[in-house]
Amino acid sequence: MDKTEMERRQILMTLGALSLTGCSGGGGGTSSPSVPIASPPPPPPPPSSTAVLKDVFASDFLIGAAVQAGQMTGGSIAQSLAEQHFNSITAEFEMKADIIAPNQGSFDFSAGDALLDFATTNGASLRGHALLWYRSTPGYFTIGGASDVRDKLETYINEVLTHYAGDIYAWDVVNEVVSDAASDTYRQDEWFQAA
Repeated sequence: MDKTEMERRQILMTLGALSLTGCSGGGGGTSSPSVPIASPPPPPPPPSSTAVLKDVFASDFLIGAAVQAGQMTGGSIAQSLAEQHFNSITAEFEMKADIIAPNQGSFDFSAGDALLDFATTNGASLRGHALLWYRSTPGYFTIGGASDVRDKLETYINEVLTHYAGDIYAWDVVNEVVSDAASDTYRQDEWFQAA
């Protein structure tokens, strides 16, 4: 086993141990004193050198998370972890329609641009999320006939994609279109009704 493979395994074991130590040993109820409660195994020792996740897994996949612009300022732990370990970030809310275009014909890219600035400064790629999500759709989008709704959606998407052309490596286009109800294939929301 080469050194890189050993570092990868050590990181994964450490992450696994961290998730175990976050668990409580008790179930919150009463327990019999004669039944011992097993404690989690001790975490493995830390790596001999500080391993940076984005470097360790660079040839395998990107490392990142969905983040908010506010988490990436002020020296927070989230900011520090993202700066050190992430080579990809996903906009959690800042690139959704209710943030970018809460009113028809008015666009505000400042929150998404803040994430783009953070990603660019830290050598990370930015994933756009999401062009269309039923829970972040301003009401004006789905008012009118099917052709009106389509025109508003196309205008919005063209504005957003033009603004971020060349800066976003991937877009989540439609989020959660499949229904939670077993009786329906598609979510029966305003978008479905407007189609």
